[in-house]
Amino acid sequence: MNDHLYFWYSTLKGSSLKKKHQLLENYPVEQLYRMTAKERSHLGLKANKSFHWERLFEQIKKEGVKVLSYENGRYPLILKEISDPPLCLFYKGIWENSLFKRSLSMVGTRKASKNGMQTAHLIAKELAGHDISIVSGLAEGIDGAAHRGCLEGQGRTAAVLGSGIDVIYPKSNEKLYHSIIEKGGLILSEFLPGTPPLSQNFPQRNRIISGLGYGCIVVEAAEKSGSLITASFSLEQGREVYACPNDLGKWTAKGSNRLLKEGAKIVTCAQDVVEDLFYVFPQAKELPSVESEKPVEKKEEKILCAIERGYQSTEEIVQQTKIAVEEVRFLLTKLEIKNIVTNSGSYYEKKQ
Repeated sequence: MNDHLYFWYSTLKGSSLKKKHQLLENYPVEQLYRMTAKERSHLGLKANKSFHWERLFEQIKKEGVKVLSYENGRYPLILKEISDPPLCLFYKGIWENSLFKRSLSMVGTRKASKNGMQTAHLIAKELAGHDISIVSGLAEGIDGAAHRGCLEGQGRTAAVLGSGIDVIYPKSNEKLYHSIIEKGGLILSEFLPGTPPLSQNFPQRNRIISGLGYGCIVVEAAEKSGSLITASFSLEQGREVYACPNDLGKWTAKGSNRLLKEGAKIVTCAQDVVEDLFYVFPQAKELPSVESEKPVEKKEEKILCAIERGYQSTEEIVQQTKIAVEEVRFLLTKLEIKNIVTNSGSYYEKKQ
């Protein structure tokens, strides 16, 4: 494998990532390496003289950072499908391609509402129960909630950084960073170790988040949000885009609500996504019943998801599930008869 040569190639200056991929179509990386500096300069490639690449390669290996090149057989096929995939990925954790065989990206605002955080956590946890891994960006707010929900559901999650693999940002998620690795997940980045979390890095990072998922769930996002950039990358990459409905009055949800208006598929619980991506995930499990001897139907499951997220009145449940009010009342009565929910006046609660 030529991981070290791809590492060298990725550090060369003078050409865009797109141009570097185009050059590889005509010149194997070994041939580019054997060329003289003058020959490479004619191709628009210049050595980065600010550091010794071999020394840096050995140093990061000693620090526990691993390198995966575009040519490596373990490089995710799903990521190769995107425009201009990274030449090298730096990662920590145990790389298993199975993590990206049933994967979804989940993103949202850093300044998330309480409901948005609960929604991200719950849906990620439910998806983990279907053996679906979650890819996100380790940011505050929705990203962090999605990673934690996946881990709580005994699932595996991958965090894509907008900084070097050894630069934890934000520092408030340092514990989560280490927890992801300890629980069989991955931390990865295409930026050289030591790269600070510069603002221009994050749109570039977002194409990897979307590229590693068969669909992208936008839980809560403002009008101008990096999450919408991730959603647009998903559309360009031919992936499905989903969004969770939120309070119309919240500025933090204007972007995600607009996605729904523009045709994104609505998500109120994990089952919505599992059913929609059944052609991608043919072995996806059915959602477990609340109680095995009292099976629940799909619409009942949507209602239970809404109740668990704090939408407990009939009106709120109708708004969240998009089920007709008459049917919601009928299904709530059925759930009461099954002894799954209780009715305390005008509010419903799920029995423990």
